[in-house]
Amino acid sequence: MLQAESLGAVAELSTRSFADFPEATRAVLSVLERQLQGSAVIAGYFDRSRDRYWVIGSAGDESFGLESGANFPLEESFCIHMASGHAPQLCNRVANDAIYRSITERAGTNINSYVGVPLEISDGARIGSLCAISHDEGVYSESDHELLLVIAKLLAYELEREQAARDLRVLAEQLHEQATTDPLTGLYNRRAFLDALEREWALTNRDGMPSYVVLADLDHFKRLNDTQGHAAGDRALRTFAAAVRATTRETDIAGRLGGDEFAVVLVRTHDPDGPRQFVERLRQAVATQTPTLGVSIGVAALAGSASASECLERADTRMYDDKRTRRDLAVAAG
Repeated sequence: MLQAESLGAVAELSTRSFADFPEATRAVLSVLERQLQGSAVIAGYFDRSRDRYWVIGSAGDESFGLESGANFPLEESFCIHMASGHAPQLCNRVANDAIYRSITERAGTNINSYVGVPLEISDGARIGSLCAISHDEGVYSESDHELLLVIAKLLAYELEREQAARDLRVLAEQLHEQATTDPLTGLYNRRAFLDALEREWALTNRDGMPSYVVLADLDHFKRLNDTQGHAAGDRALRTFAAAVRATTRETDIAGRLGGDEFAVVLVRTHDPDGPRQFVERLRQAVATQTPTLGVSIGVAALAGSASASECLERADTRMYDDKRTRRDLAVAAG
């Protein structure tokens, strides 16, 4: 049965709110260090894929050298044998236990008392341990063992709570990505791009930072789909998207508006020649990767536009002017 002092320690931990699992671990070890004075108290986990025991955190007697990040083979860990039920959870004369004695003899450690409990999550998996060790014999009581059992449950709860929060964040990120990303190319979808364009138009016209919108589509894309099939068309779109990614900066915004039409916001392009240089790089990338396809491009400045949509319309008009001009040149050359 827990003694009054131990009950107070448990109550202290159970009423606290922790920012994350490392903070909870530090708090648990601090409490155990006070309760089990003269011991080394350790929280660790079992890395079964690599057959290692890793120290998450430790406190108390430093002579054992079990600082955070220390690791050693599971077979040399008291805790894996304790958690597997092959050795006792409470042992005040290590020399009398065949498993613990053989470990201390192989490792050359002077451990004479040990008490440990598994870190067990809700599905029953034992993923680690919470334990205390001492150079002296006869150190630990059943009350100490019960204290570890209770505190290990609190620590396992904090671990699962953090994992659940992490899983929720990952899920939210995945849902956001699905909602904003074109599944074929990995660029922004139409809605996400237009939302970003509206934000950049507002920032440009508020701060005077020069940004540009670029519209582009592939020449003769319908013919490609009709003659070679949609699989070939999809490959062309993915290849073009890769060319767009290769020629944009991290700060730029790229999206697929639909079909073979793509758009880019060149964010805060201070060099007046920047849009022309971008167009040249994009054309070169397309010529290298898809030499059988051309690309028509139109550019418009966000600054001075009445709205984001009006800027997009101007870029669209210039893109079709480019397409007609290049088509006329091709005819004349033929």
